[in-house]
Amino acid sequence: MSEFIWTDELAMEYARGVAESYKKSEVWSGNYDAEAHLLQSFKASKQPKPEWEILEGEGQTGIHVWYDSAHDMDNCPMKGCKIHKVKRLSDGEIFTVGDKFWIRHQPGEYWVINKIEIGPFEDMRLIGDPGGYNWGLKIALKYPIHQSPIPVLLTLSQIEKLKKLLS
Repeated sequence: MSEFIWTDELAMEYARGVAESYKKSEVWSGNYDAEAHLLQSFKASKQPKPEWEILEGEGQTGIHVWYDSAHDMDNCPMKGCKIHKVKRLSDGEIFTVGDKFWIRHQPGEYWVINKIEIGPFEDMRLIGDPGGYNWGLKIALKYPIHQSPIPVLLTLSQIEKLKKLLS
């Protein structure tokens, strides 16, 4: 989460939220964790939303861990698991460790994803081999899996041999 900066408008919005939660509870229990949770939720709601979603993580046991809620997925790296699969929300493209990808401004070169991590600016990064280059998810493109067939020129005698082999 980036550093939160209070403005007068945000302070008033938070105060209204606290007042509403007091009104809804018949007796305030003195549970200060609830107030801390309310503040944390409010700050989180004001943060920019990521342009990616973690779909799958890999735990220390090597077993892929599927998460039930977005909260768990966002905390995946903080819980010691590695990000295994991520979805770019702008176009729905899914990147998985082991996939080939290339970069828009470097056509003709491709890398294999060996690691996916969250960068210092809350951006998703693909670490690719060869070279261990660190690329932003925004500029990555999936390497085409299906390539166009290569035309093969055959002589008449080669076609006849091929027909015999195939029948």
